[in-house]
Amino acid sequence: MATTSTPDNGDDPPVKRRGPAPRGPFTGKRKTLTTRITEGVREQLERAAEANDRSLSQEIEFRLEKSFLTEEAIRDRESTPDNPDDYDPIERPRHYCRKGGIEPFDFIQSNRLGFAAGNVVKYIIRYEEKGGVVDLQKARWYLQRLIDEER
Repeated sequence: MATTSTPDNGDDPPVKRRGPAPRGPFTGKRKTLTTRITEGVREQLERAAEANDRSLSQEIEFRLEKSFLTEEAIRDRESTPDNPDDYDPIERPRHYCRKGGIEPFDFIQSNRLGFAAGNVVKYIIRYEEKGGVVDLQKARWYLQRLIDEER
């Protein structure tokens, strides 16, 4: 976060202090983007940046890139293949191919869900195509564990 300070003599303009040097995929020259956001969103971004050991700019860029990846995944999976040969038991199992949506794995990864929450999503998505009531019971089992943890 850039802040300004006034030099001791008071005659010179304020000096901008720069944030930490870019690391990893954030190295190299970047273009400047100015935008307005609500205070609440800024606070969330600052907390996330601190937790992830990134600058505020790096956190914003990271989240924007993730949103584009999620959008691409949704676009790639918008239609369920009609041809049974388009399904693959490893890469694209029938019970996870949902019309107009994202596969559970992509959703779980892009939302950084933990193991239990990810399993709730997985079992609810696939129950009609694969496990029926048993999958719903599994989802309930994981959901109950999440509820117990939150108490």
